Amino acid sequence: MVNLLSIVNEQTRRLIYTYLHERYIVKSVWREPKQTNRKSVMKVDKMRFYIQEICVCICIWLPYAFSKVEQIDYPVKLARCYNGYYNKTSVSRSVGYSIHFSCYHEYRLKTSTERKYKGKLLGLKDNAYIKRNMESVESNFRAKRQAKGHGKPKPRRQRKEIRMMTDKEREKYLAAVTTLKVTEEKVGNESISRFGLLAAFHSGEQLGAHGGCGFGPWHRAFLIMYEQALMQVDDTVTLPYWDSTLDFYMEDATQSILWTDKFMGNGDGLVTTGPFKDWDTAVGPLTRNIGVSGKLYSEDDVLNVTSKTKYGEICGDEALPEHDMEFLHGPPHVWIDGQMGIIETAAHDPIFFMHHSFVDLIWEKFRDNQRRNGVDPQEDYPAEFFGDIFHAPEEAMGIGSMTMKDGMDDKFTRDIYEYAPRPTCSRKKQNCGSKYLKCVDVSGAFRCVSKTLDEYEADMATGGGNTGGGNTGGGSCPTPKPPVPPKVKPTLHKPVQNNFCVNGKSDTREWVYLPIRVTYQRPPDFTNYGSYPIRNGKQASKSDIYAPSGYSSMNKYIRPGRPENYGNCKSSTSGAGEMYIQSDGLNYDGTYREYAVIDHRLAISMSVAYVAVKKPEINDPTDVVISAFDSCGRVCHATCLIPGTDYYRPCSGALRVSDIPRFPKMYGGNFGNSVLNVWNYTASTCPQFNIDQIYVSFFCDYSNRWPWEHARKQNLPPPPPKRRPSVNNQPNGPRIANKQTEPSLTMPPTSQKQKCAIRGCMIERDDCRAPCENLVNYPCVNKCNTFARCFYKKYYIQTCSYGHYDITNGKCQRGKGHCTDEEYNRGGPRHQHSHNRARNIHRPVQRWGRRPG
Repeated sequence: MVNLLSIVNEQTRRLIYTYLHERYIVKSVWREPKQTNRKSVMKVDKMRFYIQEICVCICIWLPYAFSKVEQIDYPVKLARCYNGYYNKTSVSRSVGYSIHFSCYHEYRLKTSTERKYKGKLLGLKDNAYIKRNMESVESNFRAKRQAKGHGKPKPRRQRKEIRMMTDKEREKYLAAVTTLKVTEEKVGNESISRFGLLAAFHSGEQLGAHGGCGFGPWHRAFLIMYEQALMQVDDTVTLPYWDSTLDFYMEDATQSILWTDKFMGNGDGLVTTGPFKDWDTAVGPLTRNIGVSGKLYSEDDVLNVTSKTKYGEICGDEALPEHDMEFLHGPPHVWIDGQMGIIETAAHDPIFFMHHSFVDLIWEKFRDNQRRNGVDPQEDYPAEFFGDIFHAPEEAMGIGSMTMKDGMDDKFTRDIYEYAPRPTCSRKKQNCGSKYLKCVDVSGAFRCVSKTLDEYEADMATGGGNTGGGNTGGGSCPTPKPPVPPKVKPTLHKPVQNNFCVNGKSDTREWVYLPIRVTYQRPPDFTNYGSYPIRNGKQASKSDIYAPSGYSSMNKYIRPGRPENYGNCKSSTSGAGEMYIQSDGLNYDGTYREYAVIDHRLAISMSVAYVAVKKPEINDPTDVVISAFDSCGRVCHATCLIPGTDYYRPCSGALRVSDIPRFPKMYGGNFGNSVLNVWNYTASTCPQFNIDQIYVSFFCDYSNRWPWEHARKQNLPPPPPKRRPSVNNQPNGPRIANKQTEPSLTMPPTSQKQKCAIRGCMIERDDCRAPCENLVNYPCVNKCNTFARCFYKKYYIQTCSYGHYDITNGKCQRGKGHCTDEEYNRGGPRHQHSHNRARNIHRPVQRWGRRPG
C-alpha cells in the first residue's frame, strides 16, 4: 500500500497530524520502539498499517471535514445580473447595495417556482376573490367612456398624498384596509384574509411584474385591483400615495409623523402601534426597521425619471440605473425593511401600496413629459431590450387577459383616476396645505417636509401649524421665515429586528449562526475626529492622531476611493458606527440582518458579527449569499478562509453550509454556541480567539473596485438565445422564450388533432380535455386573424389588428394574407383616440385585442 503520508502536501499532513493528535493516536503510534526485536517491528508495522488506513479515511473525508462551510459560485441568474450591471455602471456611479438588492430579488423572482417553498405566496390564480378583482380591473379597462349627451361621465377618483387627506378621509382609508385584513376568504382547507390574498398576488409567480418594462403597466393594474377591493368595503375610499421626498429632506426621517399612531404605526421592530398593530402575515409578524439602510426618494431621483422622453430610457436592458424607474424604487423598500425589504413579501405591509402609488405618479409625470415632447406614451413600449421575455409588449399581464402594452393606455388616468398635486411651498407661499407638513429652507430651496409628532402636537397646542387641503384645525398666517430643522446628534442605530421567517415558518430554532469578521478602513467622509498630536508642545491640527494621512508608512496602503452612497445615510460623529451583515437564501426563502459595531476613528480596525442562516439538514445543505455594507449602501469585499491556515483569499460570499456528522462545525446551533466556537473559554482563564472558526471575512476598504468580481470569473453557460421574430417593418419584435425555459409559443395544427371550440374560436389539439400549455398560441382554424393564448391553463382569445395570424411565424403579420376582405375589415383596432385619428396614427401590429363572443 502506498504511504499516503509521503504524497500529501505539508498543509494536509499538518491537518491529519492535528486530527490524530486530538484523538491521542500520534504520540502512541509514531514513537520509535526502544527494542528492535521481530515482535516490536511487527507491532510497528501493524501500527503503520493502521495509520495508513486512518490516512486513507481522512484523505477521503478531508474535503468534507472542512466543508461544513464552503464557498460556492453564484447561481447563474444572479451572476449574470451582477455582470449586466458591471457592463453599464460602477459602484462609483450607482450605490453598491442597490445593485445587490436589485440582482438578488431578480434572482428570487425568477426562481420562485423552482424553490421548494411556495406556501401562501403562490398559486392564487384560481382563487375566486382574486378572479373577481382581476375581472373588475379588466372590465374598467375595456369599458367605453360615456359619451357626451348621454349623462355626465363618472368623475375620476383622486389620489392624494396621505398627509394632504382630511382626517376623515385618512381614517376611512385605514378602516377599509383593516376591514380587508379581517375579512377572510376560503382557500383550499384554510381561510386567508382578503388583504393577504391581494398581497400574495404580488409574488414570484407574476413573471411580468419585475425585471423589465412591464414593471410600470403591471403595477398600475395591480394598484387599481387593490383600490377596487377597498372600494368594495367603502366606495368613497381612494388609495393615497406616499411622497417620500417629504421625509427625505427631514433631519431624521425616522421621526416623521408618518410613523405614529395617526398614520402607519411605529417603524422600529415589530409593529405594535397604529392601525396595523400586531398584524400577522404569511411571512411572520409585520416588521419594520426604518432608516437602517436604503434611501427615500429625493427630487433628483424624481427628475432623473420624469426628464426622459422614451420609455426605453427608464426601463429594460438599456436603461441606466440612475434613470431606471424600477431600480430607483428599490431603496425605499430597503429603507423600511422587514416585509418591505423583500420584493415578494413587500405587499404584506400596507405602506407598499402607498409607495407604489407614488412610483405610479412619477411614471405619469414622465408620460406627461413625453406628450409635451411629441411622443405618444401609448405607442412607446420598446420593441426590444424590454428586459425579461415576459415583458414583451404582447405578453399576458396575468391580470385578466390584458397584455403589457394594454397597461400603456391613457384610459387609466383619463377615465379611472388622477393624482392630486404634490405639496409644495415657496418663499412667498409657505403654507404646504396640511397641518402635518411644514415649509423649510433646504440649501436655498423651499420645500415641504413632514412634521415630527412633537412639532405637530406643539403647533396644535398653540393653534398654529399649516392647514389646508380640507384639514380641520386652527389656521395661522405664514411665518416670515421658514424654520430650520434642529440638528440631531447621531447615535448608534437601534437593534435590527428580524422576523426569523424561513420557508414560511417564523421560528428562531430554524436558524443557525455564522461568525463573520469585518476588517474596516476609515471611511473617506470621516475626515476629522478631533484628537490631535502634540509636537514641540504645540497642537498639530491638520490631521488627527488616528488619521492614516499623518503616517507615510500607513498612507501608502490606505487609499480609499469614493463609492456612491445614499447621500443622507446615517453616520456618527462619535467615531462609532455600524457595518451591516446580511444573509439572503439561495435555496430557501429567508433573509437575516445584523450589524457589527465598527470604529470610524481608526485607520483600520476589526469586529465580529454573528449572522443567521437556515439550519442545514443532513443531505440538505443551506446555500446562502452573505453581504456586508454600511448604512450608506457601500458594500464590502468578501474573502474566505483557506482551511488549515490563517489566510483569507477573495471569494464570492456565496456559501454552502452543511451538516455532516462527526466533524466540527464552523457555525453554532444558536447564538451562544457560535460565540463559544470563536472564543475558547476552556483553554485558559483568558478566552482564546479562534480565527479558524470564522470562514468569511469582509474587507471594507471604500474602494471603487467591483465587489462581485467572482461573477465575472465564473464559467457561465451561454445565455438563452434572444430571438426576436420580425413583424413586417419591425424586425426587432418581442422576444421568444428559449425552449429550455419556456414552451414553444406556436403549435401548428395537424390533420390528426381534435377540433376544440373555445368561445367562437376553433382550435386543434390532440386532446380537447387536456389543459393547455402555458404561453402557447393556438391558432383559430375558423378565423384567419384570431388565436387563443394560453395563460396558466386558461384560454384568452386575441385578434390581430389590421392583419392576419401567420401560423408559420406564430405572430400577427400586416396585410390581408389568407384572410377574406370581410375578415380583414373586421379586424380593425379596438379603439382609436381622437388625436390619433387626426394625426392618422394607428395601433401597431402587436396590439392584441379580445373580441367579444
